[in-house]
Amino acid sequence: MSFVCWRALSENELDRFSLDAAAPHLPAELVTQAPKAASFSFSDPDHLLNLMQAAGFGAIRIDAHDELVSSGDLDSMVEVCSRVGALGAILREHTHLVPNATSALREALAARDGPGGPGLRASTWIVSAQVS
Repeated sequence: MSFVCWRALSENELDRFSLDAAAPHLPAELVTQAPKAASFSFSDPDHLLNLMQAAGFGAIRIDAHDELVSSGDLDSMVEVCSRVGALGAILREHTHLVPNATSALREALAARDGPGGPGLRASTWIVSAQVS
């Protein structure tokens, strides 16, 4: 079996950058709760290893992988970053925060814009294992 899962929010520029940019326009408790989101439930490699072993897997490999990702131009990147990840989860539940949060995100991403659009680093674990 093989799969990819997110490393910690603190390691994921893709999520952290967007959340930090919008944070001044978000309730502090929502920002504080973001690292506990279900999407980061496999972020601790020791916990992940223990789960895999308890499930009967062996020959377990958990390798860090970083990838620069972009959605294309600035508008597309703002759209994606405001709909997915930690910030997207907050904005889906609190739509009244969208205008100010996306404005701040746009400004932050514009500073990173280049020929291929703004790019952010995504940090994942690549996990592989075999049934013991």
